[in-house]
Formats: sequence, structure tokens, C-alpha cells
Amino acid sequence: MKTPMQSWLDEYSKQSTKTRYERDFKLFTEWAKTTDVKLVDEYNAAKDKRRWAKTKGAVVLKYYNWLLEHGYNSNTARAMLSGIRAFLKSQCDAVKIRRGAIAKAKIAIGEHELSQIELRKMFHYAGVREKAILSVGVCLGWASDDFLNLTREKIEPFLEKEPFVGFWYERRKTGAITRAHLTPEAIDSLKAWLVVAPKSAYVWATNSGSRHLSNDQLNQVLKDMAKDSGVKLTGNLRFHGLRKFLMSQLGNAGLNQTHVKILVGKTVSADILTYMQGLTDTLREEYIKAYERFSLIGYQNNAKDRISELEQVVDAQRKLLIALLGVDETKLKALLDAGKLDRETFERLIAQIKPKTESDA
Repeated sequence: MKTPMQSWLDEYSKQSTKTRYERDFKLFTEWAKTTDVKLVDEYNAAKDKRRWAKTKGAVVLKYYNWLLEHGYNSNTARAMLSGIRAFLKSQCDAVKIRRGAIAKAKIAIGEHELSQIELRKMFHYAGVREKAILSVGVCLGWASDDFLNLTREKIEPFLEKEPFVGFWYERRKTGAITRAHLTPEAIDSLKAWLVVAPKSAYVWATNSGSRHLSNDQLNQVLKDMAKDSGVKLTGNLRFHGLRKFLMSQLGNAGLNQTHVKILVGKTVSADILTYMQGLTDTLREEYIKAYERFSLIGYQNNAKDRISELEQVVDAQRKLLIALLGVDETKLKALLDAGKLDRETFERLIAQIKPKTESDA
């Protein structure tokens, strides 16, 4: 016979949802010194079900406040109640909690806002593993849970592709679909890291290779990188800051919000997603267009443009040289003074016309 918790979890199809709800529910029962069976038995034994719902709601609220007192921010604590309330609603009855007692979701404050200059500085001073973590963290813009669970099997096939290769990925927590891309520095850094990384299914494994890094360990990596590179923090630095940075840069580059959501894995409606899956080339082009705003090594994609510009300058100088051959020194000096001729070209022309001037004299 199934336990109440097993019956409840069977209502969900996504394994990520089951895992998260089970984890949060077990933390609550440990704190409350109870079990799923006891909660159901208490409800069944209660004569006044409404009173039971209010009483149990007060317990849930007390747990919420306990989470706040022990370092959880209001958004996280609020999210951790979802599984608890879902269980009680499914196996007992929806609990009653005083309106306004639980804070609404809000923007996190007191966090350091990363700039491109700071990220480039961190990348420059970073070691092999740290370069990989930073470059992949920036180019994907994933939440830490998805990032930490990234496997070699998933990512290695794309490392031999051209820069900005794209692939689809389903987020563990929300089931949202994202179109991810790998930047040049991410590909190079990942290749270097995987050569020396612990043998593990996970890309970001602990030294033993048996599991991936924890969220706290991941945050500490970034803090150490900031310290080693001399970046002065103005607030708390978390891995989530990389996700926020990428989202803001994509938006600043002029991409519409739906495209930005697809590129970082924010939830969009199913009908929009079906439409967007036919625009993979467009998403890649827009991502490349925005790349100069979040590149950690400089905008590499314009190398050909720079070469072309230099060729144009050389060609213009060549044409100028041909046009001005035979012009007297006074006219050349006037062009130089007017800023229409650089010193090197001026001296080269003078060297060529000097003999002619002297023979005429």
C-alpha cells in the first residue's frame, strides 16, 4: 500500500517536480517532528476540519518565519512552502493562512550587479576550471540547478561544432524549454577543463567525481574569482547574477522579451514555443548580434570586418599616393597641416618628389 506522500507525488508527471516537492516536504516534516502518515491521521481524526486547516496553516506560517530567520530569502522560503501546501491540499485539505502573512515574490536586493568589464577581468585571472564555469555560466544564462546537473554526455558533442552552436534543453525545475548557445570562449574553456576534470558523468564534479558541486560551492567559486581578480563587490555575489547579466544584455541588444525568455529558459506558452522552434536560425543570429555585450574576450566575430577595414585604409593610401605624385612640396605640406595626410605618407611622397624639384631648379 502506498504512503500518503507516494500517492501525492504520483499526481505529478515531471520527475523534477517530484524531487523538489519531496525534498521540501521532508525538510518541513523533520522541522515539525511529524510524518506524512501522522498528518493524514490527524486530519481524519479532526471533528472540525475548518479549525484543523487554520491550525495547520499557523504551523506552516511558523515554518516560513523559521526559514527567514535561518538565512533563506523571502522568495526561496515562499517557494519551499509550495510542496507542503500541495501535499496538505491533496491528502488532507487546503490550509488557511492569514492574508499578507507570506510575502509576495519580489526582486532580490543587496546583490552585486556584474558588469562586462568585471566579468572580463575575472575571466582573465581565472584558472582552467574557473574559466569554464564563468564562460559557460554567462553564455547559457541557466539557473544553478540546471547548470550543476549538466553532463558530459549532453555537452561534449557540441564542442567540435562551430562557435555559437545551438541546442534545445528542458529545465529541470520548471520544464521550460530553452535554446542554448555556446560562445567561442565557452567552447575553448570547456575543452581545456574536460581534459583535466575529474572522471565523472557531471561536467562540474567534485574531486571524487561521485557528485556535482553544491550550489554553495558554485557561489564560492565566483566569490573567489572576484577576490583573486580584484573586483570590488557592492553586495552579495551569487551564480544567479550571471543569468541576470545575460538576460539584461540580450534585452539591451534589442531582442524582444519572448526571444530573451527562450534563450535563457524562462517559461513561455506552449503555442509560442511551437512557433519559436521553427526560428532556430533567427535566435542564433540575434544571439550573435548581442554577443559583443557579454563576450568575455572581446568581440571575435568581427575579425574579418577589421581586416577589411585595414585593407580599405591601405587601398586609400595607395590611391592617394598615385594621385599626389608630382605635386609640389608646398601643396603636400598644406594637406599635412589640414590633417588630410598622415606624416608617414607625407615623408614618403616628399622622398619621391624631392629629386624632381631639385632638377627643375
